[in-house]
Amino acid sequence: MHSRTTTPSAASDVLVVGGGIIGLVTAWRAAGRGLSVAVVDPEPGGGAAQVAAGMLAAVTELHYGEQTLLGLNLESARRYPAFAAELAEASCTTCSAAPVSTPSG
Repeated sequence: MHSRTTTPSAASDVLVVGGGIIGLVTAWRAAGRGLSVAVVDPEPGGGAAQVAAGMLAAVTELHYGEQTLLGLNLESARRYPAFAAELAEASCTTCSAAPVSTPSG
């Protein structure tokens, strides 16, 4: 994996540590709100995304008593198709993620 060492600007509004899916989306959203953003990652491409296979598992990653987390996971799954469409439009590509299944269909 290609690695590049740079020093984030002291003038950045936001410093995102980790250039995986969550870090890059966080940086994208912050930049979209007009903030200057720096992303640092000690091992680009070495994060959790390479082993999670992009799985959105609303139920399988829960333990008994985590109803609040279940609600968050289900809401995230419900919002994912619109997010994927927005990302595809912003990047001028199509997202090839598997369809999201929710309890309502």
